[in-house]
Formats: sequence, C-alpha cells, structure tokens
Amino acid sequence: MATAASPTPANGSQEPDESLTPDAIAPGPMHAAIDHAADVAASASQLLQEGLASAREAVDRCVDEACTLGAECTATARSAVRTRPLTAVLGALAVGMLIGRLCR
Repeated sequence: MATAASPTPANGSQEPDESLTPDAIAPGPMHAAIDHAADVAASASQLLQEGLASAREAVDRCVDEACTLGAECTATARSAVRTRPLTAVLGALAVGMLIGRLCR
C-alpha cells in the first residue's frame, strides 16, 4: 500500500517513484496560477493583519477616551453633590418619580 510520505511505483517495487516528488513536476500554467494565488493570499493576509492592528489601536484609543470621560463625569457629579446636597437629593427624587410614572 502506498503512503503519502513515500510514494511507491505501480510496479510494486519498494523504491520511491521520483516522478511524484514536487521537484520532478515541471512548472506549467497551473503551477504559475497556484503561485500567483498564493502570492495574492499572502498579500491579502498581510493587509488584513495591518488592518486589524490599526483597528485594535483605534479601539484602544476609544476605550481610553471613554474611561477619561467617565472619570471626568464622576468627578463633576461628586462636586455638584458636595456643593448642593439637598438639590441633588431632590433632583434624584424627581427623576425617580418621573421614571415611576412612565413605567406604569
């Protein structure tokens, strides 16, 4: 039985058939087409990797900006509550009542 690692000829001898090795295949139009397809796939893969790296950097920047904005909003809210605690409590009560009425 012939294996993929060591092809044997049809005559049954145990010597490998040299005509089946990749080096023995003459380059032709199919070989050139396969090489071209491989080159196109390699360049497309490279472009995809560069695009993914660029997208990853953009997402990282957006996450950093969102974290910074969140921290600034939290600091502003804390400051407003500290300067006018009664107004903050009444405002929260009004918002809660409004939400309660809308959910009925």
